[in-house]
Amino acid sequence: MPVQRHTSQAADSEKRFATIFHHSPVALLITTIDGGEMLDMNDAFCELVGYARHELLGKTTIGLGLWRSAQERQAIIARFQQDGRVRDADVTIHDASGNEHLVKLSLEAIVQDGRHCFISTALDVTLSRRAEVALAESEDRFRHVTAMTSDLFYACKRTEDGYFRIEWLGGDAQRVFGCTREELERLGCWRDFAYPEDRPLFDASITNLQPGQSSDVIMRAVHRDGSLRYVRSYAQVFDAKAGADTHQLYGALQDVTERMRLEQQLEYHANHDSLTGLVNRRQFLILAQQEMTRARRYGSPMSIAMLDLDHFKAVNDTYGHEVGDRVLRQFADIARGILREVDIMGRLGGEEFAVFFPETSGANALEVAERLREAIANAAISLEHGLPIRISVSIGITPFLTTDKNIDMLLSRADQALYEAKRSGRNRTCALFID
Repeated sequence: MPVQRHTSQAADSEKRFATIFHHSPVALLITTIDGGEMLDMNDAFCELVGYARHELLGKTTIGLGLWRSAQERQAIIARFQQDGRVRDADVTIHDASGNEHLVKLSLEAIVQDGRHCFISTALDVTLSRRAEVALAESEDRFRHVTAMTSDLFYACKRTEDGYFRIEWLGGDAQRVFGCTREELERLGCWRDFAYPEDRPLFDASITNLQPGQSSDVIMRAVHRDGSLRYVRSYAQVFDAKAGADTHQLYGALQDVTERMRLEQQLEYHANHDSLTGLVNRRQFLILAQQEMTRARRYGSPMSIAMLDLDHFKAVNDTYGHEVGDRVLRQFADIARGILREVDIMGRLGGEEFAVFFPETSGANALEVAERLREAIANAAISLEHGLPIRISVSIGITPFLTTDKNIDMLLSRADQALYEAKRSGRNRTCALFID
């Protein structure tokens, strides 16, 4: 009986492995160590290299031309012999059409049917590399930003409380969550690592999945070291057995934190002025139009201001553009200290700026603008050599009117008020109120 039980357990384990192997969204391949003969692969690998499964089985990776060169495969084997494993190695492979793919290759040794083999994961990062080249970043920077951490693969069974509990787990939980695989298995689920605000997303994309349903989402997770990570979660649910009243979930995780940070940086730079850190003209107009739409819908007040530094051209001509840039940065810093967090200030171009004041009447916006004007007039901007210089700003204010059809109408009135401030001698705040 013990032999039969162990044989049954081994068969169940093999079945779970095969199911996870073939349903994984990450490309997986099993090859012999000595000659690189391909013994098994999943659909994701076939899709990556552009061959059908029957075209790969029994062939060697070198013979089929998947490797860029035999020397590159030998280098990977040498690395394995030295370290006992390979993790996230940069290699280039060819697909059936001859196209090159840059992949992050990880492999470990296994024994299959008495043969010594490699089980490999291949993560295609070709598009990330192209994006990095387009950004003209260094190769080191590229590897830092685009490198994916090792994946987690898991199989779960739904228990009576409605949650899925881990039955099998593979991968590097330490890098993703800061815990061992054994700890994660004892917890039964990685829901506790999900960022609290993202747990409803976890439940919608994992806990509440029904047979035949799948999900592919990015959510936040809290690492044991306290850092916030972004993880991409793939999950699919099946009936454990035909007619059985339980569900089986197969899932995989990828740490995409660096990719998300890069996207956030790109978004920030696309929406902000690089010199002052204020939103740029395009983003200011988008946000101001959104606020105007909200003010119209709820009948709430809103005001807008146009600002222009007085005689700024003379600053550039006298002291040079480096000092001019310093003036613009300090002006933006002073404004941030005066304005409320809800007020949005943007640089429209050159020495021209604008501010919109949500939930603010024209009279109240005029008070804030006057405090800003006084702060600028009283500020002394130090230079590396010589006495500090002083600047002033002219400001035009106008409130939102229900007759305003778009943000350009507000900006036009604010510009009229700004013109009046400059015509009256500069270093002034003028408002244009229309009954």
